[in-house]
Amino acid sequence: MLKTLAPKLTIAVDIDDVLFPFVSGIADFYNQKHGANLTVDDFISYNFVDVWGGSYEDSVKLVDDFLAIDHSHLRPIEGSIAAINRLKGGYRVVSITARNGIFEPNTMKWLSAHFPGLFDGVYFAGSRHDGRPYRPTGEVCREVGAHILIDDSPNNLLSAAEHGVDGVLFGKKPWSLMNGLSPQSVKHCADWVEVEDYIYNDWQSRQFSN
Repeated sequence: MLKTLAPKLTIAVDIDDVLFPFVSGIADFYNQKHGANLTVDDFISYNFVDVWGGSYEDSVKLVDDFLAIDHSHLRPIEGSIAAINRLKGGYRVVSITARNGIFEPNTMKWLSAHFPGLFDGVYFAGSRHDGRPYRPTGEVCREVGAHILIDDSPNNLLSAAEHGVDGVLFGKKPWSLMNGLSPQSVKHCADWVEVEDYIYNDWQSRQFSN
């Protein structure tokens, strides 16, 4: 009798500042428009009014203008291409992004340029920061069958945890803090080397022991 293969576990991956260099890109974009000299170190918050001042409406428009242009020339976060290629070999890999669906064309163009054929689905949850309708990341994780979420946002990981989804808090941004996140379900990883080490060892072992 043929054995039925168990379905692959699903890894969900955020895009901005996990795959795509969002903060460094928008810093350059802002500097070109305003003759400023912001660096990544100036981004102390994901509420960008705290970074460059001005009104909430102006901040949303600037982010919209940035996301509306072609970024095919921007290289992904270091290590991400090789890591996603390796993860794809053993897992189902999807992307869940806080970008609004209106930015799908340019987002998909960038993913196709740098991660061709690697994602089994890309889902646009939207962001609570831009005033448009959005869906909690955890809700989307549950719908797509994600078992773990790799994201730089503690809020998104908390939402995922509320729906029984494990997490990796990615990166070393000022907002990438474990405050309120349980170390039993979320691991803080500084880069893709640490992400792979955690998934292939600690996390994977727990899945197969359950």
